[in-house]
Amino acid sequence: MPTLGKILKGCDRLAEDAMSIEHHISRNLELPIVSCERGFGALIIRPGVTFPGNIRNPVPLIQIPYSRIVSKYDLFSVAHEAGHDWYIRLGLNYIIPNAFKTAYYFCRATPMITVTNKQINKRLE
Repeated sequence: MPTLGKILKGCDRLAEDAMSIEHHISRNLELPIVSCERGFGALIIRPGVTFPGNIRNPVPLIQIPYSRIVSKYDLFSVAHEAGHDWYIRLGLNYIIPNAFKTAYYFCRATPMITVTNKQINKRLE
């Protein structure tokens, strides 16, 4: 097996570990697939995202730039992208912004802080 294939197989295992947490949502979880991609940053395409041709993505697809795959110290990107998937699966994309919104209300935060927080939460998704 070529070196890149072995590394990607190891990345699949890292992604599987990152997606396997003790939670009822993870019981029927699809195993993620890690692929090599050009570019600067890693990304995840979550299950259920519609591809061209109205085809729904069945599994989490994590794409890692080649430059990060060959450097063993940058493989944390795999777990980081899995975290984005869990952020949505656990509903944190609703819980966290509402917690901040409540805190800002009680602290009488300025409108600028409120707008900045909306931009940050959008980036987390």
